[in-house]
Amino acid sequence: TDKEVHNLELLKLRFGEASMRQCEVMIKDIDDSKRIHTNIHSTLESNPKQSEPPVVDAAIVSHIFWPTLTSIPIKNHPRIQSKLDQFSIEYAKLKNPRRLVWMKQLGTVELEVEAYEEDDDGNLVSHVKEVSCTPAHATLLAHFEDKCEWTSEELANST
Repeated sequence: TDKEVHNLELLKLRFGEASMRQCEVMIKDIDDSKRIHTNIHSTLESNPKQSEPPVVDAAIVSHIFWPTLTSIPIKNHPRIQSKLDQFSIEYAKLKNPRRLVWMKQLGTVELEVEAYEEDDDGNLVSHVKEVSCTPAHATLLAHFEDKCEWTSEELANST
């Protein structure tokens, strides 16, 4: 964020200190998010109960200074929600009394998806792909780890 801070200082000279206040807070939020993320991940990694590395990387923003975002009610898959809850608990310990409010429709999830198909000889062939998707799509894909076939009604009720 050094480059952003430098650019912000140039903009302040041109447009005045007051008009750039929101931008200054936004840049500070991103910088703070990186620091908090590093702190939480090191705490989680040092936990002997932690069997796998932490996977959540959140941009934590001051809701007053950013554009208004409306939260869309999405019920995350329990495995995804447990990771978010774990991050939230560590954040609350670090920034008490502040709490995270997840904007579940925002963000990107990096997944490794394995799919099977039959080749010409009738043998099952596995294909593994790295995909980047929305949290809603990740939730849908996670449900297929639990059960191979779903009706649209069952999926709708689960999410």
